[in-house]
Amino acid sequence: QPEISFNYLGQFGQTKEHESLFGFSHLPVGASISAQAQRQHTLDITGMVSEGKLALHFTYDYREYNRETITELAERYKSKLLALIEHCLQQENVDVTPSDLGDKEMTLEELEDITAFIKSL
Repeated sequence: QPEISFNYLGQFGQTKEHESLFGFSHLPVGASISAQAQRQHTLDITGMVSEGKLALHFTYDYREYNRETITELAERYKSKLLALIEHCLQQENVDVTPSDLGDKEMTLEELEDITAFIKSL
């Protein structure tokens, strides 16, 4: 059983408020489970994009980790993610993978062969 769970929920809030029946409340909701409850994972990271902003929520087993450790983990994650974004923004060419093209069976090597063939024309 993995000790860490990462769950990306997707993108929300892409429609205008008046077009959607439901929306997110900005009121605090509190913890969804007790801090003393038995956990499936010692660390759960849940992420989502809402109104164009990425939000990550870290919950953890307080018997395994202390607040400072999780805060440091979150700061390092943020730093690495920002570095990755900066790297991607500096690229002159866009690289695509088979999944970007909707092909679940094509390998990366096959895509590279097709790309090389097209460039040779």
